[in-house]
Order: sequence, then structure tokens, then C-alpha cells
Amino acid sequence: MKDNEVKLLYKEFYKKEPDFSSENRDNITIEMQAMAYLLGEYGIILGDYRFEYNTLMHLKMPVSMYLQDILVCQMLEHENKEFASDIPLNEMIKSAINVIGESLTNDINKCESPMEALRLICSVYYVSKSVISIFEMAEIVDFQKCSPEEVESAMSFVRTMVLDHVNGNLGL
Repeated sequence: MKDNEVKLLYKEFYKKEPDFSSENRDNITIEMQAMAYLLGEYGIILGDYRFEYNTLMHLKMPVSMYLQDILVCQMLEHENKEFASDIPLNEMIKSAINVIGESLTNDINKCESPMEALRLICSVYYVSKSVISIFEMAEIVDFQKCSPEEVESAMSFVRTMVLDHVNGNLGL
């Protein structure tokens, strides 16, 4: 996906312009990674971005290293690297992006730290897809350094989104 297309997707999803400035480096990284990950979970694949829960990075969320490389190039103002995508940005996809993005941003904007809430939602979503023990879940919660209430809030959001997805109800 070309630079202008990723900006369009970002704007559709978050309802704001992306800021690749060095002052916003952490936030744009979290937002882009979360957007690509969550859209992929709903069948809107932006590229072959294999997401892994990478505890070595400071992000504390599912991360695509390939996408991270692209974001770093964007941040360094290198325009020679493109986002890969097999999807056209048609009206149905724009509508789905709007619904998912609006639902997510409404939820995280209620939180004291929206970036932390975004990371937590992606982490809970990632963990909920695999069969893990309570001990493993506790390790992730400990790693996230969040309260039980924050985990419950993220889990509630994920449950709602998963049920909506299973029931085919994306508000389209």
C-alpha cells in the first residue's frame, strides 16, 4: 500500500491525520500496528504482516516486524518503501474500517491512557485466540503493568467485537 493509501486508511480508522514526526514516534507506531492487526482479524488484510507477541520490543503488543520496518522508513521520510496490499479501498471496506475504528477509538478514548488501552486490547485479542494457561495470561498482564479493571475493560471490548464478528454484525 502506497504512502497516501496508508494515510487514507489511518484517517478512516482513527478520524485524524497520521503524524510521523519524531515527537509522535511511539504513538504512531502503536496506532499503525494496532490498526493493521485488528483490521486483519476482521478479514481486511493490508499485507503479509505476520504478527507476533514480541516481548523484546517496548510496544507490549502483537507486532509485525515487516510493518515496523516500513513505519521506520516513513518516520525517516524515506518514500521508497510501499505498504503491500491486495485489497482495494472500496466503499464496503471503508465502511468496515469506519465501524471497527470508531468502536475502538470510542472505547480507548474513555481511558486515562488511550495508547496503553490500545496496546492492552490488541494483547488481549491476540491472547484470546490461542489456548493458554492462566499463568501465561498472568504473565502478560504483569508485563502490561495494568490493573485488573483495565484488563476486564479490554476483555469486554474484545468479547463484544468477537461476538459481533462471529454473528456477522459489523454494523454494515
